[in-house]
Amino acid sequence: MDEFYRIKRLPPYVFAIVNDLKSKARARGEDIIDLGMGNPDQETPKHIVDKLVEAARNPRNHRYSASKGITRLRKAVTTWYRTRYGVELDPETEAIATIGAKEGMAHLALAVLQPGDVLVGHSGGGYDVTLAADAVPDKVHHVVYLAAGLPLEGRTVLEATGGAQAQDGAAAGEVTRLMDDETGMSRLVRPDERGRMVCGDAEAVREFFYHDCDAETAAWAFARLTPAPVDFLTEIVSVPRFWAAGLPRSYILCTQDKAKPHAMSLEVVHRLGVTPLTIDSSHSPFLSQPALLARLVVQATATVPVGPLRPGR
Repeated sequence: MDEFYRIKRLPPYVFAIVNDLKSKARARGEDIIDLGMGNPDQETPKHIVDKLVEAARNPRNHRYSASKGITRLRKAVTTWYRTRYGVELDPETEAIATIGAKEGMAHLALAVLQPGDVLVGHSGGGYDVTLAADAVPDKVHHVVYLAAGLPLEGRTVLEATGGAQAQDGAAAGEVTRLMDDETGMSRLVRPDERGRMVCGDAEAVREFFYHDCDAETAAWAFARLTPAPVDFLTEIVSVPRFWAAGLPRSYILCTQDKAKPHAMSLEVVHRLGVTPLTIDSSHSPFLSQPALLARLVVQATATVPVGPLRPGR
């Protein structure tokens, strides 16, 4: 009996491979240090467990839920975003319950991407477009990385960016640096009391991210900065379908970029297997040179890779 063709297209799952290697090593009597998949190393707080038990015993919850999540849950989500990030969201149209962030990202891609679509990711958005391309590679015509990052297969985003975590004391494991500090980002981006990354100096931010913008545009951009969550930085990323698909892809390098180390851009270029296009701008050409950038993105979609995709360094 032939296997289903979609199943035959699926590459091996990285954690299944690791678990198989781990089981065989244990069977040989070897001592294994299991770092897991980023699972919590502490038990769930008691009040959360108690609330789950209480909800499970309520017959009202023994039925199917609305597909987008119950109203009170969606309102709680939008309230949390307002208090934690200062972002206003409509619980009726801008909040939905999913079984996890990756599942939500995958189904978003399935819902909105159509055959022939082009994905453009800027800076950290490079990880997002890679996840989307991994979800529906057959719908993606081209992926454009604009001064963007690229995941390392089976590793965390923090490892890919050269960031850092606290090693000692009560703060051990907390993100203390977003990326390699060759550019000096740590001087203006720091964690707040909740562990979010914040920028406090408007002039320093302008000089770092969009120094080639006029004062009005810079003020507009700074007013829209919100505290950045860091939880996702320590999640392991696996995008096997993306690597296997070998999608058309390109990289746009900003020659005046002060926010992304030049060496890091060249590493991504090498791993993408492309010849980079360039724009003489800061890290944010969509603010300083939007028309030129738009033409360059169109040009990028006509390019082809010159080498293979590299899941690792």
